Amino acid sequence: SLQSEEAVAALADWAQLENLSAGTVAEIGFLLMNLGEGTLAGEALERALADPDCPAAAALTIVKMLERTNRVDEARALLERVKQDPAAKSEQRDIKLAEAQLAQRAGQHERAAVLFRERLGERGAFDERHYQLFPLAKSLDALGRYEDAFAALVEAHASQAEYIGKTAPLIALRGAPTLAITEHGCDAADVAQWRDPDAPQLADSPVFIVAFPRSGTTLLELTLDAHPDLVSMDEQPFLQNALLRES
Repeated sequence: SLQSEEAVAALADWAQLENLSAGTVAEIGFLLMNLGEGTLAGEALERALADPDCPAAAALTIVKMLERTNRVDEARALLERVKQDPAAKSEQRDIKLAEAQLAQRAGQHERAAVLFRERLGERGAFDERHYQLFPLAKSLDALGRYEDAFAALVEAHASQAEYIGKTAPLIALRGAPTLAITEHGCDAADVAQWRDPDAPQLADSPVFIVAFPRSGTTLLELTLDAHPDLVSMDEQPFLQNALLRES
């Protein structure tokens, strides 16, 4: 429900709990990672890795965590062990996704695109399709298939909007759409005539970082924000508030 602070608070003392399975520890670690709690997530990751009886489903969660923390070789090695496990037959969908993500990390975008499309072809819930569509678009873009990439992004956006409608209905029902200005376009001739004599100098202007999801922008933002002379912010509230103020 997007209540991140409450989620972190609920998991703050997880390490003191007893008799946790490797699967539970892996899920806690993955959730903490998504919540931006790198230190706590790292503790959970190492504890899950140390469990000799880690089942296939938990191992696949660990693979995702290793990939996210740039321990790619370890992720590949663990994935290969999972694929050799007879008990992993029921985890083929997640195995395919892990293979796709690792293929993308290796620059094997054709293979990654094929694997992501195969997973999408299994027709899961529409509000979950954006998890595969966004990385698919990234590989399609890398392959120069820009129209296909944009089509994937359009569907991904619709899927994510439906997901938000289910997980955070108050946000979905609040009225005016976020960044409504993006519904309007402009052509190159119009842009060429833009003039703003009161615009700040380059050194005083903000820097906008734009990229595909899961391409390292959050890590970059946190790294920059750690510098005492720099300040970062989530772009959507910042831009929306600026637009509302100007209107």
